[in-house]
Amino acid sequence: MPKLSEILAPRPAIVRRFNGALIDADRRGVIGPDGSFTQLRPKSFEVLACLADNVDQTVRKDELFDNIWAGQAVTEDSLTQCVGEIRRALGDTEKHVLETVPRVGFRLHADQSAPKLWRWRATTIAIGCVAVLIAALLLLRDPAQEMLPTFAITSDDATVGLAGDLGHAIDRYGSLTRVAGNARFALNLSATQQGRVLASVMDTSTGRIIFSRTFDDTDGLAARLAARLASPLNGEIARVLFKASENKPTAELTALECYLISYQLQGNQNNDRVAKRSEACLSALLKLNPRDARALALQGALYAQQYWWGVGLDEPARSDPTLRTALAARALASVEKAEALHPSPDAATYYAMARVYYANCLREQTLAAARRALEINPDDPNILGGTGNWTAYVGQWEEGAALARRAIDLAPQGYARWWYWPIGKAAWVAGDYEAALDGFMHAYDETSWLSQVQLAYTLPYLDRLPEARRAIERLRELRPGFTRDDAIFAYRRWCFPESFIIKMNRALERAGLPGKDG
Repeated sequence: MPKLSEILAPRPAIVRRFNGALIDADRRGVIGPDGSFTQLRPKSFEVLACLADNVDQTVRKDELFDNIWAGQAVTEDSLTQCVGEIRRALGDTEKHVLETVPRVGFRLHADQSAPKLWRWRATTIAIGCVAVLIAALLLLRDPAQEMLPTFAITSDDATVGLAGDLGHAIDRYGSLTRVAGNARFALNLSATQQGRVLASVMDTSTGRIIFSRTFDDTDGLAARLAARLASPLNGEIARVLFKASENKPTAELTALECYLISYQLQGNQNNDRVAKRSEACLSALLKLNPRDARALALQGALYAQQYWWGVGLDEPARSDPTLRTALAARALASVEKAEALHPSPDAATYYAMARVYYANCLREQTLAAARRALEINPDDPNILGGTGNWTAYVGQWEEGAALARRAIDLAPQGYARWWYWPIGKAAWVAGDYEAALDGFMHAYDETSWLSQVQLAYTLPYLDRLPEARRAIERLRELRPGFTRDDAIFAYRRWCFPESFIIKMNRALERAGLPGKDG
C-alpha cells in the first residue's frame, strides 16, 4: 500500500482532515489515518464534496438534492444512505464529525488542528457546491455513466412504497439513470384486485412490453425485481440493449454496447461470436482510452474465460488447455492496470476482477474483489452466483455456498444451474454426500462432462458404484480418452485445494476412471 505522503505528493492543494481522514478527489473516496483507502459511490462522494466545501456550515437538504440529484425523482432515503456511507468511511460512529441538523440538513466538522482552507485538486477554485461538483465532473467523470439508458417508475397508491424501495435497489446496479419521466424504459407498478402486484416494463423506443409479471409475494420483491431488470450481467434491460446491438458492426459499437457484450459473455462461456466481438470492441476502446478501468477489467475477464474454456479462440488452442496457459497472466495484467486506475464503484467491474484473480489462484485478491462487489450491491444474483463459486473454490466453502443460496433465492425462476455447484461441493467437503448429490443433481446437465465427473466422485462415497460407473461411461462418451489425470489437471487449474483433489481422485478410481497410463 502506498504511503500517505506518496498519495498526496502530486497535489498542490491544502487539505482538511475529518476525524483524522482525508478526502481523495482523484479516487472519489476517503484515506483513513492509517493510509487505508475507502471508495465511495458517486452520489455519496458528491455529497461529501459539497459538505466539505462548506465545512463547519449547515448545508440544507434541499440544497443537496438540487445540486446532486437535479431533475431526478428521489426520496430522502437516498441522501440518508449517502450520509451513512460517508460516516462509515470517516469512522464517525458517534455522528459528531458529520452532524445531523434536525429537520434542516447536515454539517461536516473538520479537525481543529488542520489548516482552515480545504481545496479541491487545483490551487484556486470557486467556493460553493456547484463549483465543486463541476470540478468533480470534469476530473472524475466516467464516460459510461453519461451513456446509461434512462429508466422511470410509476405506481398507484398501493405500490408507492414498493416503487421507492425498487428505485433504491436499482440504483445499486449503476446500470440505469433514474428519471422522473420521458425515459427509454418505463416500469409501471400497480395492485390487482386480488391484492397482487403487476409489474410491466415498456421499451418506449419501440412501444414493446419487454417484461410483465404478477407477483403474489411482495416480501423482498424490490431486490428481486431490480435484479431481474437492472443487472448488467443478465437483466432484462441489458438483454434488450444487447439484442439491439447484436448485428451492429463492431467498429460502430458504443462504449456502453461493448460493455454489455462483454458482460453477456460472463454467463455464456461457449459463445465464440460474442467472445470475438467483445475482444475486438474492448481493444478498440482501450486504444482510444488506455485508462478505461471498466474495459480493462472486462478484457481481463475475457482472457480468463478463454484461459478456462477456449471461447473465441481458433484451433488448436480452442480445444487444448495447455496452449492457453499464458492467457491467465494476460488477464492478470489487464486487471492490475484497472486496479491501479481505481475503478469506479461498480459491482460488475469488481465481479470481473474477482474472476481474473480466481483464474490466477490468487486467494486473497479473489476474496477482496468479490467482497467489494457485494459491498456495492449485495443483491445481484449473477454476482452472488459467480463469486459464490470462486469464494468456495479458494477454500471458503461455507461462505461460497451461502452466497450461491442467496443468488438462487433472489432468482428462483432464472438462476443458472452452475450456481448449485458450490453448494454441492461444500457439502461434499464436509462429508455430507447425500446433500452433495442433491446439489449436483440440481445443477445436472446430461451433456456436461463436469456433471458426470461430479456424480462419479460423489456416488462411490454413497456405495452406489454401478451408478458411478455409468457416469464414467457417459463422461468418456462426451470426452473420449478422459482420465483421472485430466480431472486433476482441470481442478488444479480451478484452484481447488490439494485435499479436495486427493479425495476426488480416490473416488474416481473406485468408479473405474483410468489414469493416464490406463
